[in-house]
Amino acid sequence: MSNSRRTRSGVIVAAVTVVLALVAAAVVFFGGGYERWQDGRSVARACGGVVPGEAVRSLLRSNSAYVDRDSEEHSVFAGDAGWLETCAVTARGADGGSVSLGVGRAGEVRGILAGLGRQNLLQSPLPTTPVGSGWSGVVSWVGPLRNAVVQLDCRRTGVPDLVVRASALTDGEQDSAEAAAGLTRIARVVTETAGRANDKWGCEAALGKTVTSLAGPKPGRTEVKAVAEAHGTCRALTAVLSGLSSRRGASSVGGVVEAPVDAAPLEDCQIVDKGGEPLFQLTALYGALSGDVLSTRTGRVFASDGRSEGEWADAWASARCEQRTEPARYLVAAADPAKGRDAATRELERLLLRAFAAESAERHGCGAVVDNRTK
Repeated sequence: MSNSRRTRSGVIVAAVTVVLALVAAAVVFFGGGYERWQDGRSVARACGGVVPGEAVRSLLRSNSAYVDRDSEEHSVFAGDAGWLETCAVTARGADGGSVSLGVGRAGEVRGILAGLGRQNLLQSPLPTTPVGSGWSGVVSWVGPLRNAVVQLDCRRTGVPDLVVRASALTDGEQDSAEAAAGLTRIARVVTETAGRANDKWGCEAALGKTVTSLAGPKPGRTEVKAVAEAHGTCRALTAVLSGLSSRRGASSVGGVVEAPVDAAPLEDCQIVDKGGEPLFQLTALYGALSGDVLSTRTGRVFASDGRSEGEWADAWASARCEQRTEPARYLVAAADPAKGRDAATRELERLLLRAFAAESAERHGCGAVVDNRTK
C-alpha cells in the first residue's frame, strides 16, 4: 500500500473515532449524564465538602441530587445563628425530597432542638430515638420531617464540641416499616457527615460505627409499657410509682412510653394514664442540647432565681458533667398545665424528677443532681 493510501486510511480512522466520541458525548449530555455529573460535584462541595453523597441519595431515594440554592435561603436553618456550614440538597424529579444539613460549634449555634421539632421541649408526642452504634445523637419524626442531631466530643483538642444536624422531607414513607427505614437513612447521613466534619474541623472525637438500624419503638406508634416492664429511659421510675400507687396523681398512672437507654444527648420518658393519654413528661439534656434549651420557650424555666416564668415546667434539676461547660438539665411537667396543680401532684413530680435525673446522670458520668424547685 502506498504512503498516500495509508495516510488517507489513518485520517478516516481518526475522523471516525472523533465522530464516535462526539456521538458518545452527546448521548451522555442529552441523556442526563452531564447533569448528574454536575449534581455530584455540587453535592461533593456542599457544606465545606463534608456531605456524603451516596448516603444522601439513598435517603432521598434518587439517583441524582443537587445543591438547591433557593432552598438554602428558606431552609430549616433560616434565622438560626452560629452554624459553620449549612446546605440544602434536593432530589431530581417532580416528587423529589430534600435534606438540609448544618455543622456548628456547641455554645455558638442555635436551633438544635427546633431541628428536632422540640421548640417546646415538654410538648412532644413521642420520645426521640437514640442513634446508637457508639454515636451521641438522636432522631425524631415530626409530621413530614425526619430529623437527626449528633454531637462530637472535641475535648481532646480543647476546642468546642461539634454539632451536626439534618432535617429531611421525603415522600412515600407513610407506613411504619418505610418510616423506620427513613429514620435509619437520615441517621446514616448525619453520622457520616459528622465523621467528615470531625476531620475537617480537627475535633479528634471518638467516632461510632456505621448505623445499620435503630432501636426503639416503630415510628408513628406509641408503645405503652407497664411501669414494671420499663427498662429504658423510664426504668428509674418503677420503684417510685410502685411505692406511691395510692398517692394522688400516681393512682391514675397506666404505663410509660420510653426510648432505649444509650449515650443520647436528649432522653425522654412519658408517663400516661390508663387510657394512654400523657400525664407527665420528663426530659434530660446534655452538652450542646442542654445549652440550646436556653434559647427556646422552655428555657424560661431556668431563671436566675430558680423559678419558672411560665407554664413550661413544674420542676427542674441540673448536674455538672466531667469537662463539660454546660451542665446537664432535667425537667418534668404535667402534660396538661391546667391540671394537677395541687401540692401533692407537684411533690410527685419532684420525686419522679429526682429518680429520673439521678439514673440518667449516673449513666452519663455526671455528678450529683441538684434539685431546683420552680414552683
